[in-house]
Amino acid sequence: MRELFSQLNRRQQVVVFAGSALLLALLLHLGMVRPLLSRLAAYQREIPAQRELLAWMEASSQEVQRLQSARVTKAKGGATDSPLTVIDQLAKEQLLDKRIKRLEPAAEGEVRVWLEEAGFAAMVTWLALLEERAGLTVTDLSVDRAKGEGLVNAMLTVAPARP
Repeated sequence: MRELFSQLNRRQQVVVFAGSALLLALLLHLGMVRPLLSRLAAYQREIPAQRELLAWMEASSQEVQRLQSARVTKAKGGATDSPLTVIDQLAKEQLLDKRIKRLEPAAEGEVRVWLEEAGFAAMVTWLALLEERAGLTVTDLSVDRAKGEGLVNAMLTVAPARP
């Protein structure tokens, strides 16, 4: 290759050298610079959407923190009442107080509750209220069908929610 290049006159060598440099620059531009520029443009187009998503996430984060603190406040507000009292009050709201056959404290703040012939829908609503309003969660649950449509017998253990 060098021998062929050296046989060319000076003017032809300059043209070959300039053409080679131009070809190299074109290949670099097409192979590296242009893809980088297109990726940069794509990223710049995504920035407004990403900023909008970030703003939404920050607002949602604040809302979640607000709701969690409200839940803790509600749970603490109910903490002055014993879990037995809260369970009984919420059962009265759902008309389940007559269905509670046994209610007894257990270890570590837990409460065991026995329901007989309780409406299933009312029981599920009651359990949701225990969690939402009083911060109590069900740690153990056993449900059997009772005589009558939509009625159940249940034995459950309720405990304060753990953070």
